[in-house]
Amino acid sequence: QQTVFLDNICIDQSSELSKAEGILNVGAFLRRSNSMLVLWDSSYVERLWCMFEIAGFLHSRELREGTEGTESKIPRLDIRPIWAAPCTVAIAVSLFGAMLALLIAPFSNPIIGS
Repeated sequence: QQTVFLDNICIDQSSELSKAEGILNVGAFLRRSNSMLVLWDSSYVERLWCMFEIAGFLHSRELREGTEGTESKIPRLDIRPIWAAPCTVAIAVSLFGAMLALLIAPFSNPIIGS
């Protein structure tokens, strides 16, 4: 079973008290995470909160590795540009459309004569 944590959705944004409690508990979630996916855009490094999450994730891996008697996993930090997803979908849809057109369109082969 995989668990996904989306900070903006999983941390209650309705009140400052709830938000502060959620922020204080992010460290526990990061410590138990085996991987982190960052959807990067040009403003990512300007947001201190984003840098805090990456630093917390990597720091929690260092602490886990230092604990004796426990198996640690190499941290998996994937940073993907946010524009890559629409481009990948557009390429896949275009290829699908081209293949569909080749299957549906009448085809005449001048070598075979059909």
